[in-house]
Amino acid sequence: MVEKNLPTFRLVDESSREVLGLAGDISGFFVAGEGGPGIVTLVGANQIEPSRRKWDDVELEVLNFQRRMIGAYYVGRVAPDGPTASCDVDELRLRFNVTCEYPEAKEIWRHWASGQELEMGEWRRWPSSQYGAWLHVVQNAWFSSGKAAARYGTSGSVLLDGSKMVNAAAFYCELGEGVNGAGGYFGSNLDALADCLSAGPVDPPLNIYWKHVDAARAALGGRFVKSVLLTMREYGAVIRTESG
Repeated sequence: MVEKNLPTFRLVDESSREVLGLAGDISGFFVAGEGGPGIVTLVGANQIEPSRRKWDDVELEVLNFQRRMIGAYYVGRVAPDGPTASCDVDELRLRFNVTCEYPEAKEIWRHWASGQELEMGEWRRWPSSQYGAWLHVVQNAWFSSGKAAARYGTSGSVLLDGSKMVNAAAFYCELGEGVNGAGGYFGSNLDALADCLSAGPVDPPLNIYWKHVDAARAALGGRFVKSVLLTMREYGAVIRTESG
């Protein structure tokens, strides 16, 4: 039996929104690599039409415990890897055109699907090697919920702690929460940061107090921090930094 807090995975035709199948679990999709083609196994699959040999323009959706969509991946063409004898099978192997390059994302989706309310700084409880996967889930969930790359927080003041920025993903996690609250997104690279800043309101300006900026420079590199500051100021953010 699938645990209650496991996410459910749903295959959907992107054009018609027809549900092609459901699965209680999935393996082979969240794997290290470049996100290329792979063999994916749907565990506890049902609603799979055995007469269909392939599906085009498929989206893989991540559902929470209430069966609400919280994330989505466009995977393109999907085809069975071998015969499909039944609509309801314990394990169904499919050839996916696209996979996810973050193996840890599956466990993070599991946490997000459980229904527990996200807390500020929750990403810091995970190993720093998994901050990239957390940021990936944040970005995917943000856009899957219909939000845009923009500022949604009601406060114009943002506090950033450079001592928490052990890598670039940590910087964007810290910034996303500072601007848009727990689980918030505000860029995942410099181009995306510029998109978010340019889409935000002009009045009031975004006021950023960045403490321990020297720690951020030590971890991220002076060039990265300089580029971030230039980008923020270019789009009207008012920044005050503090070392030590």
